[in-house]
Amino acid sequence: SATATESGGSLCTPPPSDPTVALALASGGAIHDVRISNVSSGVVSADECSVVNGQFVNCGTALTINNASLYVGNLLMSRVDTAFYGQNFQVTAENVTFDQGALVTDDPDGTGTTSALTLVNSMLTDVVDYGVVPVATSHVEHRSASGVYQAVGAGSYYLAINSPYRNAGTATIDANLLADLRTKTTYPPQVYADITIAVATNLGPWIQRDTNSAPSLGYHYDPLDYAFGGVNASSNLTFAAGTAVAWFELPGSWGNGYGISITNGKVVSFQGTVTAPCFFVRYSIVQEGGNGNWTDRSYPGGIVNQTVYDPNNVPALQATFTRFANLNSGSCHFRDGSSGQPLAVQATDCEILNAFGGYNILGSFTNCLLDRVTFWQGTASAFPYEIFRNCTFHGGAFDTVHWEGGAPYWRVSIRNCAFDGTEINTEHPFGNDPTYGDFDYNAFLTGANHPYPEGTHNQAVTSFNWQSSWLGDYYLPTSSALIDQGSTTANLISLYHFTTQANQVKEGNSTVDIGYHYVATDAYGRPLDTNGDGLPDYLEDGNGNGLWDSGEIDWNAYNLGLRVFISRPRNGANLY
Repeated sequence: SATATESGGSLCTPPPSDPTVALALASGGAIHDVRISNVSSGVVSADECSVVNGQFVNCGTALTINNASLYVGNLLMSRVDTAFYGQNFQVTAENVTFDQGALVTDDPDGTGTTSALTLVNSMLTDVVDYGVVPVATSHVEHRSASGVYQAVGAGSYYLAINSPYRNAGTATIDANLLADLRTKTTYPPQVYADITIAVATNLGPWIQRDTNSAPSLGYHYDPLDYAFGGVNASSNLTFAAGTAVAWFELPGSWGNGYGISITNGKVVSFQGTVTAPCFFVRYSIVQEGGNGNWTDRSYPGGIVNQTVYDPNNVPALQATFTRFANLNSGSCHFRDGSSGQPLAVQATDCEILNAFGGYNILGSFTNCLLDRVTFWQGTASAFPYEIFRNCTFHGGAFDTVHWEGGAPYWRVSIRNCAFDGTEINTEHPFGNDPTYGDFDYNAFLTGANHPYPEGTHNQAVTSFNWQSSWLGDYYLPTSSALIDQGSTTANLISLYHFTTQANQVKEGNSTVDIGYHYVATDAYGRPLDTNGDGLPDYLEDGNGNGLWDSGEIDWNAYNLGLRVFISRPRNGANLY
């Protein structure tokens, strides 16, 4: 399996002569954030290329390059027959962990060795063959991996407790890689498994990121502060901004595994910010697997309801600026419980990536991105509802199915949303009754399916022409037909300080644009801070309406060194 982002070259399908090549680059390129496993050849290139932040597991050959240079940074190679293969290549490898296999093979045609490998800040264990390629070293070698690493869950290459290889490397490495390493870690998560959390619990970032001036040796994982499996929350559970949480299926729990289940009346809350988002991901997004731990795959998913439905005390997931991620075709991010009773999900300014977004829930999604997500809602009861406002759906599928057999039906309302290549299926037996189905002020590709019944203010576009900027890849061009086409003004739905455009112009009081919005930033990608007090406008204006309300800091009062606060007049004007 492989997932990669590639730029600067051509990403090709596997060549017919070798269908087991994961990625073949016809003209080089840059690959980052990739896991490749169980193939004969990982990456094959005949031109200069780079591979950064990757994992190669159980492969024949990880990297094949001929007559070109290769840069690799922060790679894990585990149980790989040969790490580097080819002829006349020059490799610079920084912060690599290599375990179990042959390091280099050169001269496959018997024409002479002209290759070279430079290793920096790297860890080598259980190397069976070094080949004949000259190796310039700034690394540590061990005949055996015993005692060098620690395994937690499906991650086998966290540095051991009190490892002498932490903060033992050189900072004289690629500047971009050094910046990446400072957001990553060599420490494993704290694991919560098969327990009940019975008292209100607040958790924040826990695992140390590698911010030391001298980076640790070897591969660095994306940080996971905590990992939850089979945990029952019978009290409130709150995650502070910047906390990264994984979930895994604990064998024997309902449906053969879930991460967290919530009881009636209790809330699991993720309180991220734009600069310190929370993460809730299946462990396999980060850890390489292959060690037999946490291998169960189940149908419940990350967060579920564990109790019988009580309409006055529904268990709830509340999330702001949180990224939910899973591998494609994985379990649900959130869903109902074993008795089919719904979970309330209230997500604002979140990104939901891959797999099942939700199943049989009471859902309220405001300003969210759903990228390649299958979202399915079907029930025979009247209690669920789905409300989407200013969301962007890219790829994936969106299905709503009614099995009630008669009114009252559960309700779904979608407004100000963009659907780009999303397969839509709505099985609604209630005709055009807007009490149960409200689909208007949305945007679709020309000729694509729409939810039924059809709204009268929908937009059809031949292409969304998404743009990239500081905070993501789903900005609108300034000429987009989706601008100022929503059902209300942006200030009335807390989007005053947000934007849909790469020029970072705030929505303000204008008619809201259709689709997902990002917080507006300055020229350096920092959230706008108009008064210069160190707090972004969107945080100071808590309800996002652009006004200075009671209890808020006036985001529009410039800080000139001395701030004088005068009582706010009854008419709501600001004096400063």
